Amino acid sequence: MLKCEESGKWGVENGEWGLLRISMNDQTSQPLNPSTAQLLNPSTLCVIKLFRASSSYNHVIMKKYLTISALFVLLSSFIAVPATDPVDSVSLFQTRWVLRSIHEKDKVDFIYTYAWLELDEAGKKISGNGSCNQFGGQYQSDGQSLQFGALFSTKMFCQELQEIESAYLRNLSRVNRYVISGLKLRLYKDEELLLEFRAV
Repeated sequence: MLKCEESGKWGVENGEWGLLRISMNDQTSQPLNPSTAQLLNPSTLCVIKLFRASSSYNHVIMKKYLTISALFVLLSSFIAVPATDPVDSVSLFQTRWVLRSIHEKDKVDFIYTYAWLELDEAGKKISGNGSCNQFGGQYQSDGQSLQFGALFSTKMFCQELQEIESAYLRNLSRVNRYVISGLKLRLYKDEELLLEFRAV
């Protein structure tokens, strides 16, 4: 019969001794490293003897550690890392597209105003903001083709934004096709890029 230590307090006076810990539930033993002597819970553990730690004990522990490490590396090599899913393209319609850049013959203007447009699919209507004024009108679309009719707008004057708004509306009148990639909308005149937007 095993005799449990009532106090549960065990220590190691020198580095040559270790503790053998035995579970009362499944009778499995577990050697404790002498450098980590600890308080043992007498309700779940029973200490039956001290054993002399030797070089063979350290060798066994190191061998187990290296084996586990090798298995971990091997298994990791078989775990497939899923590729990042590409962002699904959004619809041209019922999406608010915020203007990001205006492309003209020899320059690109990056836009930081809140200029935007939306296309209503059912009513074939366009609405938006040019940076200062609201605008609206009709459009026609078939496949990747897209054309805007005459646009009307409010008549506020915003001196610092007027050049951006004028270039934006001028390029909208030239558009004849579009391309959507992820969250980006690009409007073209044939092969000439005119405007770039991002969905919000």
